Amino acid sequence: MNVGITRAKSAVLVVGSASTLRRSEQWNKLVESAEERNCLFKVSKPYTSFLSDENLASMLAKTAEPPQATEHA
Repeated sequence: MNVGITRAKSAVLVVGSASTLRRSEQWNKLVESAEERNCLFKVSKPYTSFLSDENLASMLAKTAEPPQATEHA
């Protein structure tokens, strides 16, 4: 789990039952983190519609802009 999550180049998509994952201390932390960041998605059948290119594109993470350098007088 550690290698898969920490070495991902752009994203990690974990598919599973949140209630089941919560039974493990490590997975529970991941589920809680996803909830806090509004990155936990409930998926209903048919799963193929959830995994469409359009739907996945809507889940792209927004990256923060680096702070602008300011000149001091």
